[in-house]
Parts: sequence; C-alpha cells; structure tokens
Amino acid sequence: MRVKRVVIGIQTLEEGLRKFAEAADAAIRGERRKREDGVFFTSLEAMRRVLTPRRLELLHLIREKAPGSVYQLAGLAQREIANVQDDVALLARVGLVTLRLVRTPRRRVVPRVPYDQLQVHIPLIYVALAAPSDPQAGEGARHGFPAAPNPQTLPVEEGNFIEARSYLHVGGPRAKPNATAID
Repeated sequence: MRVKRVVIGIQTLEEGLRKFAEAADAAIRGERRKREDGVFFTSLEAMRRVLTPRRLELLHLIREKAPGSVYQLAGLAQREIANVQDDVALLARVGLVTLRLVRTPRRRVVPRVPYDQLQVHIPLIYVALAAPSDPQAGEGARHGFPAAPNPQTLPVEEGNFIEARSYLHVGGPRAKPNATAID
C-alpha cells in the first residue's frame, strides 16, 4: 500500500506568491508537473497555533477510527462537541481534513483525513526567528532577517497561513507549490 503524505511547512507570503507565479508561467509554457498537496504557514508560531496537541489527536482519531460524524469524533476524543466542531472546521479550512455532508434523517458531517503522514518542512531561518533572544526582535534580526512576530498578534483566523494545492515538482528535487493566501 502506498503511503500518502501531506507536506506542512513555513514560507512567507512572498515566497508562496513567487512560486505560484513560477508554476503559472510553467503551465502557460505547457510543462507537466507532479502534484502534491501541502499547507504552508507564514511563521512557526502560526503553525503551532493550528497544530496543537488536541488537534493532532483529532487528526489521528479521524484517520484511525473513521468516525461517522463530528459528534461521534467528539465522543471518541472525550471532548465537548462545540470545541471539536471548531477544531475540525479550522483543520478543514487549512486543508488537513475533508468534510462530507451525508443526508440522512439527521444531517451529518463526516470528517476524513486523506493521508497517512504529515511531512513537516521548517527552514532553519524560521527556527531562529521563532526563538527571539530580544523580546522585540528575533535572533535572526542580528543577521538582517525580519523580526519574529509577536505570538499575541498572530490570530490564525487572519491569514497567518498559506494553503498550497498542487504542490509541484519541477524536474528536480525542489518542489514548486502553487500557493494562495487564506484569510
């Protein structure tokens, strides 16, 4: 059985847009590319805010137990339904969970995780920026890199992640995602 992976990583919005433009140009030239899905965040802190231990547990339960509804998932997780609904909605919004509406006498939303592994890509520059020595600037600021963002100013709901669909390989080992910002 082939293992399905989803790539999760960090890249700036500018990087995502540049790679999108490269992919669009290649498509115009008629070049064929291999497709992979991925989700990219604009900072390590934004990634941490989405991929909490409780949400990772939900991904695991969805993959392993295949619950027939979000209500059933809440029971498996032993959590309040409202909190599970919020977490599943966020995971669906970033592309880590798919939701299917099943019409029965009672409408059900069935969550699915269509992959077996999360493959995390974190460039080392983002690790340095995420661990500031000075509260006002990231460690990378000494080397001319932008200051690490304040975690309190990074609500996930306001576009701190980039979703990449059609994560593409261009002839070599480097991948070229077709990325769009999500707000």
